[in-house]
This record gives sequence, C-alpha cells and structure tokens, in this order.
Amino acid sequence: MPPRTPSSLRAAFTLIELLTVIAIIGILAAIIIPVVGKVRDSARDSNSRSNLRQIGMTNQLYAQENKGITVPGKGPNPSNPTAWAQWQVLLSKFTEGKVLAGDWEINQDAVTGYKAKSFFAEPKWTESAPGWSAGPNESGFGLNMRPTRPTDNQSDMDWSWNINAKSRVNLNTMDSPSRRIFAAVWTTWNMFPTTSATQANLINASARYNSRKISAAYFDGHISKLDPVEFHAAINQP
Repeated sequence: MPPRTPSSLRAAFTLIELLTVIAIIGILAAIIIPVVGKVRDSARDSNSRSNLRQIGMTNQLYAQENKGITVPGKGPNPSNPTAWAQWQVLLSKFTEGKVLAGDWEINQDAVTGYKAKSFFAEPKWTESAPGWSAGPNESGFGLNMRPTRPTDNQSDMDWSWNINAKSRVNLNTMDSPSRRIFAAVWTTWNMFPTTSATQANLINASARYNSRKISAAYFDGHISKLDPVEFHAAINQP
C-alpha cells in the first residue's frame, strides 16, 4: 500500500494549482483586455466617421434646398422663426422626417449626462476627456467657422448666433469644396482656424482615438483622417 500524502502537502499542491490557474487567467486578461479595448475604440472611430459622412450628406441636402447656401451653426428655427436653433436642428428635417424641437432633444438629461438622439453625436463625446465640452450646444462634432478664403468673395462667418444672419457660404460658387473642411471631431460645437489660441483643442481632438488623427468631413461629402499638422494646414490653407 503506497504511503499517503500528508494533508498539508496536498493543500500546498492545491494552492499551487490554484495560483497557477489564477496566473494564467491574469496573463490571458492582460492580453485580451487591451485587444478588446482597441477593437471597441476602432469600432467607435468607424462609427464616428460614418456619423460625419451622414452629417456632410445632410448639409448637401440643406444646400440644395437653399440655393447652395450651407447650414449655419445657428439660425432661425424652422418650427419657430422667432427663436434660434442649433445646426443639428436645422439639418434634422433631412434625417428623421421632422424638425427637432431644439437642442435638448439632441442633448438630453443634464443630470446623468447628455445623450444624442441620432448620428449628430460623436460616439465618445459623453466620455470624460481633457478639454471636451458637454452641454446643450455640444455634440462632439464642430463646424468650421471659416471655410472660405478672401479670394472666394464669400463671407467667412457664418456659423452665427444671430438669428437674422444669413450664411453666405455657397457650395455652387465655393472654390475646391473637396479641400474645404465642413465639420470634424472637435471639442466644441465650432472651430476656428487652429491658431495658437486653439492648439489645445487640436491636441485633444487628435487624441480622441488611438490613431491620433482627426476625422473630418469636407464640403464635397468625402471623409478624411488627418494628423494635427495636416488638419492645421487644411483649416488655415485650404
């Protein structure tokens, strides 16, 4: 009859086996979790570009209905001309078959966090990140405040808060719309040419995804991913 293994030794073997299993699980988790995170980040990055593409398409539809004039950042609310409406509201009639009532239908619930009803929101916008704004005017996408050059003989305004302002950015006469950024992943609802005053926005926007690039929609409808230097040049010297 073989000698019996002392209970203390059996317990030690059991503990070693348990620790081995835990170590293996830990190693697998260390491998899998970053991969899953990158896959999730990549999926949301792809969704972000898809949202931008749809925003660009609705802007083209808006321009077709307004003799080539593109959507302003704010303008007269179609359902209440005496009040202003955010650009998402102005474009909403081309996406949902109705005009949204206002910003709070897009960005809801200030207590538990703002939420967007549709593709007007950037997928990672509600997550905490340095330099990112969350409020009734924000969605994680920004509009280019100065998409034209003086030689275009068009206004470089015109994402105005003034409900009486008329956007004069016209797709029919714009020089090289394929080189002009219309909207992009951005920390606020508007973006100016990226001078030293907005370098922080540029850095934070490019850090949004692992690619370290900024997704941008052009006035002709195509989407590109630009690193900070490329984005700076596209905004300042289209």
